[in-house]
Amino acid sequence: MVENMGSAVGIIELSSIARGVRVCDAMLKAAYVEIFHSGAICPGKYLIVVSGETSEVESSMEAGRDSAEKYLKKWQLIPNLHQDVIAAIRGKGTVEEQDAVGVLEFTSVTEAIHAADTAVKTAAVRLIRVQMGRMIGGKGTVVLAGDLEAVEAAVDAVKKQGGKIVETTVIAHPEPRLLKYL
Repeated sequence: MVENMGSAVGIIELSSIARGVRVCDAMLKAAYVEIFHSGAICPGKYLIVVSGETSEVESSMEAGRDSAEKYLKKWQLIPNLHQDVIAAIRGKGTVEEQDAVGVLEFTSVTEAIHAADTAVKTAAVRLIRVQMGRMIGGKGTVVLAGDLEAVEAAVDAVKKQGGKIVETTVIAHPEPRLLKYL
C-alpha cells in the first residue's frame, strides 16, 4: 500500500473481477498514479483506489471509466482527500470512553470514502475506521468519534451531501465494553 497519498484520490467500483483487473491496468497505463487498493470485494465486485496529483488521477479515472464499459457500478474523484481518511481505512483510530460515536453505513465503498472525507472536513471528529466492502456485502462503513455536537454535525453534513445511506447512528457515551468492537 501507498504510504503518502497524493493530492487526489480516484475510486472505481466494478461488477466484474476480471474486468476490474483490465481497468486497473488501463488506469495505470494512462497516467502516473499510485495504487492504494486493487482487488475483489464482496459480493463479487472489484474495487480500485488510486492516488496522485489531481490531473493525473483525472486522466487515470477517464481511462478506467472507458475501459469499464457496462461493468462500472460507481466512481468518484476526490481532490484534496483529508489525510485522516487513509489512516481510518487502515483502521488506526481509537475511541476514548468520553466520546460520542457515529456509525454511517452506505451501499458502496465509494460513498463511504467520500462521506469520511466530508465528515472530517466538516467537524472536529476523529475517523476511527472506514471499512471497504470486505465481509459486509460490498457496503462501506464509517466510524467516527468526538464530542456529541461534533459527531452530530459530521453525520448531518454527510446526510446533506446525499448518496445512498443505508443507516446512521450516533451514540452519546457508548458503553465502554462496546468500544473495542468499533
